[in-house]
Amino acid sequence: MVFFSRSNDQTPDRHRGVWTIIIAFGLALCPFASAHGDILIGVGTSVSGAADWEGEQHIRGVEAAVEAVNATGGVLGERLRLLIADDACSDVQALAVANQMVSNGVAFVSGHLCSHASIAAAAIYDRADVVMISPASTSPQLTEQGRPNVFRVCGRDDGQGLIAAAYLADAWPDGTVALVHDGTLFGEGLAMEIRRNLSDRGMTDVLFLGLPSAHVAYREFAAALVTADVDVIHIAGYIRDVALLVRELAAQGSTAQVVGAELVGDEFWLISSEAANGIRFTFSPDHRVRANARDVVERFRAEGFEPAGFTLQAYATVQAWVQAVEIAGTLDPETVMAVLRAEAFETVLGRIGFDEKGDITGIEVHSWYVWQNGQYYPVQ
Repeated sequence: MVFFSRSNDQTPDRHRGVWTIIIAFGLALCPFASAHGDILIGVGTSVSGAADWEGEQHIRGVEAAVEAVNATGGVLGERLRLLIADDACSDVQALAVANQMVSNGVAFVSGHLCSHASIAAAAIYDRADVVMISPASTSPQLTEQGRPNVFRVCGRDDGQGLIAAAYLADAWPDGTVALVHDGTLFGEGLAMEIRRNLSDRGMTDVLFLGLPSAHVAYREFAAALVTADVDVIHIAGYIRDVALLVRELAAQGSTAQVVGAELVGDEFWLISSEAANGIRFTFSPDHRVRANARDVVERFRAEGFEPAGFTLQAYATVQAWVQAVEIAGTLDPETVMAVLRAEAFETVLGRIGFDEKGDITGIEVHSWYVWQNGQYYPVQ
């Protein structure tokens, strides 16, 4: 496990080596916040592992938000300082990260990224009264557990499964459907939601398949799908595995329409290339086009970074928490949690709030996109 400290005294750029490694492999630290006189907040994300590309978006979003907050006086008159930890998109690693975050005195955690990591970490933060807001964890389990400290600024798999099933049923009412997942809480959970909603519409999937745990048998797995001769294949999972399977399906001459979820970012195109053309997927609305995100988006682009994927959702986690603290007038976690559930917050995503479970309210959370020639576009 590796932690990074970021003071935001200089423009963040992970490729210029701004990060300072301050903890590795469980080495204990004295409470960072009190030692430096700042308010310490954490970022639990995937610097390595299945979602490392999305982890980059997460970190850049939080860094930019913290930089903006500090430039305008901080929170309750104190500067924010970041502690960034790699959970490798692993529930076991997330437990270690959460324990170290708590031991170092974080007031808030933006994270985690992967659903199984968030669910594992949430229990640790709950016992320590640490507020966590995830930018990307979509499993219903995260908020259905009823933990008072847990929030998210993204939609849920059950909502995403509902609109995906509606599209499959309407577009292929007499067609054959295969549902494929990568075995993760996100992938399998979403596939199960789609299956349930298809069943409610009187449809049954011909195939319900999980990728091999080793994730190396793409050729054989694609061959089985081609042999099944289905009309449409919905693939639910993390980007890298989905892209590799899409590329192999194209290489074997599959004519099935591929549909997916959250296939955002350059990584998908870099791996699957021309095979990605025409693939539709569900994701959050493109917040980059919102008027209240314009200045933030322009600053990112001026730094040569396109704030795609989860970047702005990560930015919004900090905005919501900061505004809740300012309204509360205190860092007391129970007071802040109550404010998060009672008030609305102006963010780059729009004016948002949270329901009693901690799920986002106030904005639409799912849209359709299509890949074409290296870019993904909203489906009108």
